[in-house]
Amino acid sequence: MDYISTNLWLKSELDLHELCKLIQEQFNLNPFDLDAENLYEWGEAIAQDGSWTINISRKHDFSEPLPNEPYHVLFGGTPPALDNLAQQIATVTRCKVHLGKIKYIGGDDYEYFSTASYR
Repeated sequence: MDYISTNLWLKSELDLHELCKLIQEQFNLNPFDLDAENLYEWGEAIAQDGSWTINISRKHDFSEPLPNEPYHVLFGGTPPALDNLAQQIATVTRCKVHLGKIKYIGGDDYEYFSTASYR
């Protein structure tokens, strides 16, 4: 079964802790809760006013980041406009951020359909 969602994604040399710290400071979020399993690492945080959440995840290899794997950035609740969030993340991380559809096609495979990119 295919699942499609609208999200942001980016590739970065930053490790998850560094990326989450930059985003937490940029958006004045509560601290990120970081966790990992055998294949993915992720961080989750809540806006100070509780109106939205952010989840950032990426594949890793025995706690070593895989910079060629994109970070997926998902939101819950009522976040600010995604294009504004994408531009701010691009600015603070100095990475190209894509807005569009991520299609889960099975296993650990995804297809990416960018509708906009931010630098």
